[in-house]
Amino acid sequence: MRKKTRMGDWEGDTVIGKNHKGGMVTLAERKSRYVLRAIYAASMLLGHSCDKRLLTPYKDKCHTITFDNGKEFAEHEKMAAKLKADIYFANPYHSWERD
Repeated sequence: MRKKTRMGDWEGDTVIGKNHKGGMVTLAERKSRYVLRAIYAASMLLGHSCDKRLLTPYKDKCHTITFDNGKEFAEHEKMAAKLKADIYFANPYHSWERD
């Protein structure tokens, strides 16, 4: 496991509800382990709303975000531009790469 030396590196994950009816986004700041989470209706695009509701207040403390390869983060370029952060993706079935 890598030593976490700076604040502002986030790890994100999603949980999609049964029959794709809603879901939840969680974001954990890696060094402090501070966690942000939000629950969404099925009609909302989870990844796109994630930056708006969760990370915008922490924009100055957002350097990188690492996600899994879920299609809910298809608009990651918009999120990266808005937050001025680098976004990375773990390889499929390699969730430990988000550490």
